[in-house]
Amino acid sequence: MKLLQIGIVSDCNFDCVYCPVKRWRYPLDYVFPSGDKCHKITNKALLKYADAFLPPDEWLIEISGGEPGLYPEIIPLIPELTEKRNY
Repeated sequence: MKLLQIGIVSDCNFDCVYCPVKRWRYPLDYVFPSGDKCHKITNKALLKYADAFLPPDEWLIEISGGEPGLYPEIIPLIPELTEKRNY
């Protein structure tokens, strides 16, 4: 089985001293100097990618990030991903 770890959000509402990624965190509403918004992934894009490239019998998907619970679409994503991936 292959593991795909998807960091769906880079923000976190904690400041844990042991966190290895806190120096790369950005708030959900952050806009880079180029004008690009930090939060770009959508459930539609993620599910489309999973359907195209991740056969359910070969891949395990782990949702991570900063704090995945801060991702605006997390509530509908879990059941949709579970249903499509047959986990």
